[in-house]
Amino acid sequence: MVDPNWLHDDEDTKRLVEAIRYLRGIAAHEPFASIVKAEVGPGLQLQSDDELSEYIRRTTESNYHPVGTCRMGHPDDPMSVLTPDLQVKGVTGLRVFDASMMPSIISSNTNATVMAVADRAVDIMMSSATVSPAASDRSYAMQPE
Repeated sequence: MVDPNWLHDDEDTKRLVEAIRYLRGIAAHEPFASIVKAEVGPGLQLQSDDELSEYIRRTTESNYHPVGTCRMGHPDDPMSVLTPDLQVKGVTGLRVFDASMMPSIISSNTNATVMAVADRAVDIMMSSATVSPAASDRSYAMQPE
């Protein structure tokens, strides 16, 4: 079993409490106020930061878009595993360019972002690649029979 360690950082819970309060504010104003009949979850009976935090800890689930397990960051950042050019620190020739490299979750689906990062990673790798003269002289064109 993998423990994703949800809400390990207090900042995660704090952001979600802020999100609940923000959404409550939207629902309290028109055009929503006249059509919203009730807050289903967490429910208006929960008001304090502690109550909302407890609700968040009890109900938070994954939407199956995990990110940040090999986060990219500044070379001096002890929490980042990857350099800004996507190389694994301390390992020569290994790069990571999937969703695990994102320092934190983005506000959209991760697929398009991963595709863009992968495209950029190819550019980075091609710009640092070297080709031996012997390899560049090879022809891979199909020969007629």
